[in-house]
Amino acid sequence: MLSSEDLRIRYDKVCDEWVGLLCSLWDLDKSRGSWIDEVGGTWDYFGIVILGMSDLIYCVEHSVSYAEYKSWRDWCIESGRVMDFRVWLSGYRGKV
Repeated sequence: MLSSEDLRIRYDKVCDEWVGLLCSLWDLDKSRGSWIDEVGGTWDYFGIVILGMSDLIYCVEHSVSYAEYKSWRDWCIESGRVMDFRVWLSGYRGKV
């Protein structure tokens, strides 16, 4: 059985690998982003991209474009409201 420290090291590595996949998808320089609180929490790329781990994975698995992400982020900022990213992607925004 792995120790908690060994599991944490593996977890950190896997989270960083997911970030690498997102950066490749969106043509971002991975070395310029950082975890806000802790690895696997919220990833920040200069305030341009701020994603929790589950949404980050979703973007990679479903090939969500940066333009789609930016559209959601801009809507949240402009409206002063927050909507779940996946709800936004499902098209619910038109009913709000």
